[in-house]
Amino acid sequence: MNLDAVRTVAVVGAGTMGNGIAHVFARCGYRVILRDVERRFLDRALETISKNLDREIKKGMPVMVLVEVIRALQTSDTTFETTMKLCEKLEKKPVAVADSPGFVSNRVLMPLINEAAFCVMEGVAAPEAVDAVMKLGMNHPMGPLELADFIGLDVCLDVMEVLFEGFGDPKFRPCPLLKKMVAAGWLGKKSGRGFYTYLR
Repeated sequence: MNLDAVRTVAVVGAGTMGNGIAHVFARCGYRVILRDVERRFLDRALETISKNLDREIKKGMPVMVLVEVIRALQTSDTTFETTMKLCEKLEKKPVAVADSPGFVSNRVLMPLINEAAFCVMEGVAAPEAVDAVMKLGMNHPMGPLELADFIGLDVCLDVMEVLFEGFGDPKFRPCPLLKKMVAAGWLGKKSGRGFYTYLR
């Protein structure tokens, strides 16, 4: 397939991932068709994309370059190779990953965030201390709880539930504190409160 002939892309689902994908294609000059089951999801996604594009103009491009390219059993070589090349054209770094719950990024990252939440719940350390240990001791650019607030605690909980259900392994059991915080509407930065408090 000639990638230069591809000028329009369709994204199904306007949630966190969908609006992020639509944003990247729009930024690179593609015509984007974004679909979702409800208009309010589309409106929220369009507002987010607009804000992100404005922020990029002022502060530069976002730092996330990774794209996990998931190859299912039925994925043809042509589809796979085209997807890898398209990612590179978007100035992303594609990494081939098998179809499995959480793929690699969420399967590794979310249990780390979940365990950090257990540390807070069990009184091992305050959120600031947990994050300081991971930043200073493990050279992470952002602590796991600060990152969780940035991602959205509801998203973190959803992923942990997918992992727990997908593998049936107790090591993926979502932290009860995470569940309570989401139920209380403490979703992190987007709601103004999570493991930290944010000015809105």
